[in-house]
Amino acid sequence: MESGDERNTWMGDYFALIGDGVLHSDNGDTRCKVAFHMTSHGKHNDGSRMLCQYLETVVDRELKKWLPDDATDEEKFRLSLFPAVAPLYAELGKSFLHISTYNELQWSLIDINNQTTGLETLGEIREHAFHNLEKARVITAGIVLDGVAFLEEYGIPPHQYTDEQKMRMKQDLATIHQRLGQIQAFNGFLAPAIEEYVTALNLNIETCGGEFHELVAQSHHCLACVYECYAEHLLSSKEVVRDRRVARFGGYGGQMGDDIPLSNYRKSAEHYLASGVSYAGHLAIICQRKPEEIVTVNKLDAIYVNISKIETPYSETDRKHFEYLKAALNGAKARLDKIEKRIETITTK
Repeated sequence: MESGDERNTWMGDYFALIGDGVLHSDNGDTRCKVAFHMTSHGKHNDGSRMLCQYLETVVDRELKKWLPDDATDEEKFRLSLFPAVAPLYAELGKSFLHISTYNELQWSLIDINNQTTGLETLGEIREHAFHNLEKARVITAGIVLDGVAFLEEYGIPPHQYTDEQKMRMKQDLATIHQRLGQIQAFNGFLAPAIEEYVTALNLNIETCGGEFHELVAQSHHCLACVYECYAEHLLSSKEVVRDRRVARFGGYGGQMGDDIPLSNYRKSAEHYLASGVSYAGHLAIICQRKPEEIVTVNKLDAIYVNISKIETPYSETDRKHFEYLKAALNGAKARLDKIEKRIETITTK
């Protein structure tokens, strides 16, 4: 048990354990290096599990520091929500997510009807990831959105944060929502995934100062993917296909109601377009140009041509980032072309 003053200071400080280097102690740093070495050589399960075990140990150890031996369940619950452990929960959730996906944020269409071998194991891993990320969300959102009210509700001493620290926490919260959305999507819960991604998008727009940023582009891309999956899933339903055909050929009422698959394809196209625009704006900023000079029309082909005319940055770091964002813009353009062709196909049937 630590002294009362020290305990109160740590309990209320979101950055305490990060700043104290808990994740990079001598023992932990070695284990982290071994874990990352394993994942870099294709041993994703072993490396991620080692990292998860270490993080679980850290969380458990730090919580026990503040708990008396005869702690009640209520005391354990309150201490599990003190701000300093939120980043650890988030890191733990990310590590579990790595185990289940192997390559985070590398998207392809999700076949939510496909039952693969070992799905229960993957489901359990994602459940662990979800629960840890949800703990991080509750704490972080409580601090940045509810502030003093959240801290008082759970008996946590208030802590003064700078504007920069509050912005950092909002960025962390956006990442948490993004990963929660990813888990929901992988599990086939597309409507909740959209809610998580929309929240992440709004937070990213706020913390990045507008639409022209890579993080905003990634949020748009994730939404575009989910809407695309939603449309594909609906079109794989015999009932939906039948209802569309009946409506088109003068069925009940002789009129077509809301065409949900088509609507979702259009939303997907909107977000692929927005993703490309965000990437292009960020590219312009890297090259010290005004985004409005590059994003002159809502056509990714024309925007890509404008980007190609920009002189690349001089520094190697900026140049690599430029090429990465340019490739991402080209990818968004290709996905948008695919969706627009799909929309044209189903509207002419």
